[in-house]
Amino acid sequence: MPSNSNSIKKRLLSLDCLRGLDMLCIIGLDTLVRGIAYAEPNNKVFQILSKQFTHASWDGLHLYDLIFPIFVFIAGISFSFSLANQESQAKSFAHILFKIWKRGAILFLLGMILQGLMSFEFSDLRWCSVLGLIGISTSIGGTVAVFVKRKIYLSIVALSISSGIALIQYFYGGWTQSTCVNGKIDQLLVPGQLYDRVMDPEGILNMISASFLCILGIIIGRIIQDQLSMTNEKKKHTFCYLISIGIGLILLGYLFEPIIPVIKKMWTPTFSFYSGGIGVLLFTLFYWVIDVNNQGRYFMWLKVIGVNALAIYIGQWILDFNQINNLLFYGIANLFENIYTPIVLAGTCLLLKWGVLYYMDSKRVYIKI
Repeated sequence: MPSNSNSIKKRLLSLDCLRGLDMLCIIGLDTLVRGIAYAEPNNKVFQILSKQFTHASWDGLHLYDLIFPIFVFIAGISFSFSLANQESQAKSFAHILFKIWKRGAILFLLGMILQGLMSFEFSDLRWCSVLGLIGISTSIGGTVAVFVKRKIYLSIVALSISSGIALIQYFYGGWTQSTCVNGKIDQLLVPGQLYDRVMDPEGILNMISASFLCILGIIIGRIIQDQLSMTNEKKKHTFCYLISIGIGLILLGYLFEPIIPVIKKMWTPTFSFYSGGIGVLLFTLFYWVIDVNNQGRYFMWLKVIGVNALAIYIGQWILDFNQINNLLFYGIANLFENIYTPIVLAGTCLLLKWGVLYYMDSKRVYIKI
């Protein structure tokens, strides 16, 4: 743990910006890209991007598949700083663990509410959710970090989790939706409805598997904490170290892919390795450009999204942004050719959401748990 408490309390602008980029992809950029690709079928660049802004049907990896795991990875980095702050204030293990699992329980409950908990139709309720997976996986990762301090031991725990998941998936099921062990466990233990009927992509085994990415984020966060007071020259060594970790994880995924397919809905270890490696490389790039080289002014528009990621995620469930957008901008969009009207509306809807987040940031209104 760094000795300089002011360094510990430093907020990484790069982390907020990367979280903002991650959220940007699901609050409207995806719709905008797919709309342009539809209107311009001969534009090869947007055809490729459009495919990348859809999920892989089962096995394989698209850009869109990285959004969720990178968010869990970012949560791990953020937690490493939060944990360091609490430890510097001599908070007890019991206090820290209670806070970790309280947050996890609230996220799990929020996820259920968004799925329809308050209708009280429990037989039709989907208990698993994106927020639920984030809550449980980060709680597992956070608990490990409370008791395991050294980065090398954290790495061993993270790889042990992935190894255990790999063995269970390999020996106790197949690699299809109907035969995978994830589905067998979900059908046995999860009440209510499953997202894909025979399994849930945010199910029990996936929650445990995703904790690998949270622990990875905690490791990266501790590496960053260790070098906050270093000179830029020494930080270059850390930069190379982080790059090697990212590339190493991608190579690990490539090495095991012939044995364990890359399947997001099963959250296979190879999927975790690839997404974790890419997440490390992205964060390293953002950290080097924004925090080390002080170029954050060019990325503040992403920070506006990143500091209120939870607010916009939940807000999209509560507010009908499309209806508000049509009320305000449909007339303008209708001035364009019909084929471009959806593109204009996608752009204005994205700007509308960003405007709300900008206003919240300007008033220092942040929704956090």
